[in-house]
Amino acid sequence: ESKIGVTYEINEPDIARGFPVNISKGLNTNGDLSNFVYDKQNNENITLGINSSGELMVGNTTYTVTLKPGDASGETVTEEVLEKTKYVLSEPDYTSSKPFVGWVIEGEEDTVYLTGQSIVINKDTTLVAQWGSLWENLQKEISNADNNATIKLDRDYSAVDFNDTALITPSYQTLTIDLNGHYIDRQNVVDDVFRLGQSSTLIIKDSSSGKKGTIKGGRNGVLVSSNSNSFQLESGNISGNVTGVKIEKSATFTMSGGTISSNTKYGIDNYGIFVMTGGEIINNYGTGVYNYNNSEIIVSKTVKIQDNKTMNVYLPTGVVIKVPDYSTLNSSSRIYVSTKAK
Repeated sequence: ESKIGVTYEINEPDIARGFPVNISKGLNTNGDLSNFVYDKQNNENITLGINSSGELMVGNTTYTVTLKPGDASGETVTEEVLEKTKYVLSEPDYTSSKPFVGWVIEGEEDTVYLTGQSIVINKDTTLVAQWGSLWENLQKEISNADNNATIKLDRDYSAVDFNDTALITPSYQTLTIDLNGHYIDRQNVVDDVFRLGQSSTLIIKDSSSGKKGTIKGGRNGVLVSSNSNSFQLESGNISGNVTGVKIEKSATFTMSGGTISSNTKYGIDNYGIFVMTGGEIINNYGTGVYNYNNSEIIVSKTVKIQDNKTMNVYLPTGVVIKVPDYSTLNSSSRIYVSTKAK
């Protein structure tokens, strides 16, 4: 019970989100005409205001929200909103030759808010419309990531035009991309989706329950270039590229989970070292794993390379599938092999 004002008590913990307030305990009068809601979670009284529909809202202080067109034609718009309002963002009525991407808060340009997302207004706020693609923002986040950082996606990413080049990881660093159920779509089969910087390690995983996150739409889903680079696929999908993963000489790809499928030429194009301890390479339209002279393929635990249209595993003369410890190879593993005659 509050010591000040007229107090309403509600049960919802999210009272500071701008939703209409649902009264659950009624009115407690002690002579003051001010309105408050008692926040049991934070042990404080928060003032209430009335919105345009006559509903009680958290906060009676108003702030100005300013909407600017950015690199588009249109008028700057301002409106007054109650403190702590949950402000839902919509697509603006501006004119631009580029597609609308989202909004950024002026002075906080590193975060892009998409249509349908919301922000809580607790100060005068200026939102600037962004045009082009989110691809550049993703590359900036990758480039600025600390060593051993994890970038967890909260949206889908699609390249828009040829100015959106392959995503390049920082040299001499380890970076994890958590697809989190989202896709990264290059939309350009003459360039790669990911390309590794020098002496770097890229780890791809998908922490979402459905494991539907996908790297797609590129010449190579991931190009593991030379210079001692390493790529690891723990979960998620590499699908709908020309080649899923290309491993150049002196580079390594370790697959412990996930699926490589529906790529048009190769699931894996292997000039280097391919280590497989889990996951599936299935239903590619060409060859599942194409190995070249002096390449290596090493398997253990539970692996499946099957149902690829042209062939499953191609081994040139002198290249063999290595199994370091047969006791670790699960009996449910399936590898179908084609070889080249001398």
